[in-house]
Amino acid sequence: MTKAKEAALFLSTFNSWRRGNDSTEAFDPAEVGAAIDDAVNLLRRYDEMERENAALREKVDDWENAVAHALDNRSEEQHCTCVAPLVGKVKQLERENVVLHATLSVFEAVSKEAQS
Repeated sequence: MTKAKEAALFLSTFNSWRRGNDSTEAFDPAEVGAAIDDAVNLLRRYDEMERENAALREKVDDWENAVAHALDNRSEEQHCTCVAPLVGKVKQLERENVVLHATLSVFEAVSKEAQS
């Protein structure tokens, strides 16, 4: 189980207990604190990756505009040379997006599971 899933499951169970919906015994405050720290760190990383994602998208747009402008006077071979790095950056951005959304989905799924 990933650290994100562990933290989400623990905090969802704790929150259910806190609301009186679970017959589980009291939780160790140190474990609760550690799970909160893990969740906060994961959310900070998620936020950082979202900001990096937005910055990369802006750069991609700028690169696309610059490449389109530069390609007006270039051959097909030169076109491929200019576009290849841009395509690599876009693919990297898409992979990072998948990771971000998977992490968020884990938190949402575990939270819904614990509430039911």
